[in-house]
Amino acid sequence: MKKSIVWFKTDLRLHDNETLVNAIIHSDEVLPVYFWDESHFKKTAFGFDKTGNFRTQFLLESITDLDKQLRTYRMYLPLSEKKQSKNLMFVQFSKHPKAFNLQQLNR
Repeated sequence: MKKSIVWFKTDLRLHDNETLVNAIIHSDEVLPVYFWDESHFKKTAFGFDKTGNFRTQFLLESITDLDKQLRTYRMYLPLSEKKQSKNLMFVQFSKHPKAFNLQQLNR
């Protein structure tokens, strides 16, 4: 059984997400993940907040909406506060019991 990980970073939409579509086409199971990027909440070189209150609220609403949309396709979006790694081999995922499976949708 081929499994794929879809790492959501800045593109939090489903309707035109090429990475997600390719993962679904070429995999039996897709595990989405999102990392809360602490670098978005640091100060700029000029001392200003990189991300303000409105942008933070928008991001939270977008992540919530993404999770809601994924659940309609029997996928679950685990959120992690761990620092992002350029090497996903070190990331551990907890699989939700209702993880998306293409074979289940083809019934």
